[in-house]
Amino acid sequence: MTAPKPTRPKTGRYFALWLILAVAHLAITAVFMPPGTLASGEPMLDIDYALHFYQVQRAQQAFAESGALWSWDPSHLAGYPAGAIEDMSVRGMQLFVIAATKLGASVVSAYNLFIFLSVAVLPLLALLAAWLYRLDDRQGLVLG
Repeated sequence: MTAPKPTRPKTGRYFALWLILAVAHLAITAVFMPPGTLASGEPMLDIDYALHFYQVQRAQQAFAESGALWSWDPSHLAGYPAGAIEDMSVRGMQLFVIAATKLGASVVSAYNLFIFLSVAVLPLLALLAAWLYRLDDRQGLVLG
């Protein structure tokens, strides 16, 4: 006697609602970050992004010069080992920008693209989480 195989819930019943949520999410994202921002050549500096842009630029320059994400910055806090002690939330952005600049992108466009992608993929991550946790369509929709 074998145990029944677990089956994944059928998807598709709420596809139209998922689509509406995705379009609404992208519309709200466009209000927060207008589409022209990605190609403007100007970094997004709202809220605390100016600090993150400084951290990304500094890490990119340090990596280009020494292969490390930290450096000594005499213009920051009157001389400070910048990057040695800072929040870890910016590391992903720094690594993304460094990788993108190695592929030929500018620091500003890679920085803006990271911000856009980190916000734009949230509905897809919610859908993936719903699938991984084997939630039914209604539960997945609530998660999204």
